[in-house]
Amino acid sequence: SVLRAAFGVLGYQTTDVHDRGHGGDTTEFILNNFFTNEFLLLDKTFDRSVLIMFEVRNSSVAQTPLATIIQQHIDYWRRANGAGFWCPAVTAPPSGGEPAGSNTTAGNVNAWIRANGHRYTPKVIDLERIPEFSPSGSVLNPTMYSDDVHLTDAGYAVLAARVLAAIIT
Repeated sequence: SVLRAAFGVLGYQTTDVHDRGHGGDTTEFILNNFFTNEFLLLDKTFDRSVLIMFEVRNSSVAQTPLATIIQQHIDYWRRANGAGFWCPAVTAPPSGGEPAGSNTTAGNVNAWIRANGHRYTPKVIDLERIPEFSPSGSVLNPTMYSDDVHLTDAGYAVLAARVLAAIIT
C-alpha cells in the first residue's frame, strides 16, 4: 500500500498496483506457486508489468541450503521475466537482528544477488544496504522496524522509495 501511495503522489494510476505479500513463505513456496499467484497479475496492456520479490529470511530459518536458495531465486527471475514481467533482482532488508552484510545464509544470499543478479535480471535493487535499516550494527532501527523482522510504515516508505526509483529510471 505504501508503494501504491508513492505512485499516486507522482501521478501514476494505482488501480493495478497489487501486494501479493507472502508472509512466512519460503522462496521455494513462492516459486512453486508462481502461476497461481503472481502470473495472474500480468497485464500486457501496460508498458511493463513489474514484479518485485525479495525473500531470504524464511528460507534461511527453514535451513534451506545457500545454493538452493540462490537457484530458487534464479529460477524465479527466469520464470517471471520469461512470462513477461520486468522482474529485478532484489536483496532482502536485514532482519532477525542481523546487520547488513552478515556472514549468515541470508547475508550470503544477498551478497550473491548483489554480485550476480544482473546476469539474470534487468536490474538489481539493494534493499539490504539501506542505511536507515540498521545504522547501529546489529541493533535494528525501531523507527524502521516494528520488531526485528517486520518493517513499520516508515520502513516501508523507505523501501518503496528505492523500488519506485528503480522502476521509473
